[in-house]
Amino acid sequence: MNQIKRFLFKNIDIKAQYLSVGSVWKKIIKGRGYNQITQKMLGEICSLGIILANGMKHNGKIILQIQGTGKVSLLFVEVDNKLNIRGFARENGKIIDGNLIDILGDTQIVITLYNSQTKSNFQSIIPLNKNGLIDTFEDYFTNSDQIDSKFLITTNNDNLSAILIQKLPKSGNKTKEQSVDDWERVNILLTTITDKELQTLALEELLLRVFSEDDIEVFDGSLIEYQCQLNLDKFAKIIIDMGEDEARKILSENGVIAINNEICNENIVFSKNDVEKIFIKD
Repeated sequence: MNQIKRFLFKNIDIKAQYLSVGSVWKKIIKGRGYNQITQKMLGEICSLGIILANGMKHNGKIILQIQGTGKVSLLFVEVDNKLNIRGFARENGKIIDGNLIDILGDTQIVITLYNSQTKSNFQSIIPLNKNGLIDTFEDYFTNSDQIDSKFLITTNNDNLSAILIQKLPKSGNKTKEQSVDDWERVNILLTTITDKELQTLALEELLLRVFSEDDIEVFDGSLIEYQCQLNLDKFAKIIIDMGEDEARKILSENGVIAINNEICNENIVFSKNDVEKIFIKD
């Protein structure tokens, strides 16, 4: 399954989102050889990107980027309003257990919201919580949406799954104390979900097992797809910038010019004819 769904606790003022990403997740990490810590963090930031993009009201995309001085120097995720996703991580050296600051170094999360209709960007910065990215995301939702939020995220080599629950403002006849009690109860039940259950059970089955006493409405889901489009003009410009003499020298030595596309994890190969076309004089 590669899908995100919303669901609602109808009588206790709690909304939620659930995502399960299988084949798309495997495409994102295929051939990367990430350390398990890196892979986990990439999965966590992918979850945030998907949930944010799922709430977009216009055509565009969400870009999440963590760039720092640590052993994991870059985490990058891009998700558009149709939930097409691509992403990667960059590792520098051996990674051992440690807190978030130890692994990422001096950094912060930059969120860029691009509106393709107005051709405009809006950027915001998320301060890191040293306890981890999940705690960081919970802080972000709690502060930006002004409602309590709880994230549950798990990854392995085959699947990325997550649940986000959020406490809505009190409504109906319940007292504030009753609303707080409901939120605490749901949080406790959420912690009983194992990684295996989150990764393998269908949402309806999972909700029945964990929240059998609650009245929950599950809405239709949206598909998530992997998409890593190549911008050949961007790579042609790299060859232009290196200069015609240097380009021809590389061609004479190697027969082709190969440029690594780090985001899509593949080499873009330019033949002699391709380079000739790039340097054709008007």
